[in-house]
Amino acid sequence: MTQPLSSHGTLLQMGASGGGGPYTTIAEVVDASGPSFQQATHDAPSQDITWMKKVAGLVSAGEVTFDINFIPKNSTHDASTGLLSILGAQVVNGFKLLYNDAGAGTASYWTFDAYMVGFDQDVPVDGILMASITLQINGQPTFTKGS
Repeated sequence: MTQPLSSHGTLLQMGASGGGGPYTTIAEVVDASGPSFQQATHDAPSQDITWMKKVAGLVSAGEVTFDINFIPKNSTHDASTGLLSILGAQVVNGFKLLYNDAGAGTASYWTFDAYMVGFDQDVPVDGILMASITLQINGQPTFTKGS
């Protein structure tokens, strides 16, 4: 029997690199995706084989992307302490993706270091001020299973 988990209530938080926290919840996150893991492989040809062999390479955790209802004055969005302050800073920041599975225990979560590499703003005539954020994960994320 399956017990699907609602993704509503998942939090994305930012903090110092290295996973030590403290973390601050990023306000107004709408949708998020990632990490998206990829195993690199390399061709390993030689004259004495007729079928191509592969050799495993490095694993990449890819990107985490998320949309926010962009509020320029919000401290987690602004250019002094928020997301806009780390864009272009060329520094790695810590992030936590905290799932809504705590129940009576603790929640499961990913922690990872990432560069913020994208900020794509959407300003519709009849709609909500939005932004799409792209984080490029640096190194291996850590998954912690809740209890």
